[in-house]
Amino acid sequence: MRSYPTLEALLRVKEEFTRSVELEDVPYYRASQENAWFTKPQINHRIQCINDGLLQDSTMKEFIVSCKDTPQSKTIALIPSGNIPLSFASDLICILLAGHNALVKPSSKDSVFTAYFIELINRHLPNRVLLTSDRISSYDASIATGSDQAQPYFTRYFGNKPHVFRRNRRSVGILRGKESQSDFEKLAEDILRYHGMGCRNIHHLIVPKEFELDPVFEACSSLYPELSEHLWKENHQYRYTISLMNKEVSFSDGWLTLREADDLNPPLTCVNVSRWTTEDDIERFLNKHKDSLQTVVSKKLGNFGQAQNPSLLEYADGVDLAEFLSSL
Repeated sequence: MRSYPTLEALLRVKEEFTRSVELEDVPYYRASQENAWFTKPQINHRIQCINDGLLQDSTMKEFIVSCKDTPQSKTIALIPSGNIPLSFASDLICILLAGHNALVKPSSKDSVFTAYFIELINRHLPNRVLLTSDRISSYDASIATGSDQAQPYFTRYFGNKPHVFRRNRRSVGILRGKESQSDFEKLAEDILRYHGMGCRNIHHLIVPKEFELDPVFEACSSLYPELSEHLWKENHQYRYTISLMNKEVSFSDGWLTLREADDLNPPLTCVNVSRWTTEDDIERFLNKHKDSLQTVVSKKLGNFGQAQNPSLLEYADGVDLAEFLSSL
């Protein structure tokens, strides 16, 4: 059921969301009380990304066209993670544009901002999104995001109906030694935005064998004031101490640790680094981890700075939501 009236309503949501930032009519304090990682700069950045990337007129129209007409709207249970503010926004917008309704059970780490966003949507799309804290029972399909450890829970409670289950994924940045200062500044956004907690944040850098890491530190330093200083510094000190005790090859500027390791799972405040000699080394690394990758950024791909600002059609985990929602 293609929903162009929904698109018009979401454009009004976009306008109101923009005004709410200008008037500072956003629950910054209550959101940060619930989750200290949700600082005002991080929340404002997320709102901007939703407005510019997800609520873009042309992209929403493209999504609607890609959906097949469905005879009846369904209720989609949405169980989001709370790692970044409104992590579920893309899924919710797709659900609404596809002509369905949403039943959202917010993360305990993001219930304040979630309630604010859903109230805003319901002003323009009444009764299309329901917020619940109870156990979800009445629904037609589900989209659930959580850690690898949460997957058995998802399967147990939601596996008997159509579903999309998302698990841990990581993202990679590729450096070839030809990057400009502007490239490094954009890469810093990809690394540190939302304190590096999103699956689209860059958790691993692949760099030339003799590459000096100073430009990465220098670019990242401009974003340090936007971090939750107490929590970040406390975590960094602990993680860097552990790294030294484990005799890892690691480098720190007092805020960020770059450590040489081949895996995609650095602890908070750290980014792993591996070195390449030939382009084949890069391809081998990407192929080895292809099932765990969310996104890849590089100068060659032209997408530095865009890791945490995807369009509506850059589906998480490569799952085509237009196809999934049209098949219900």
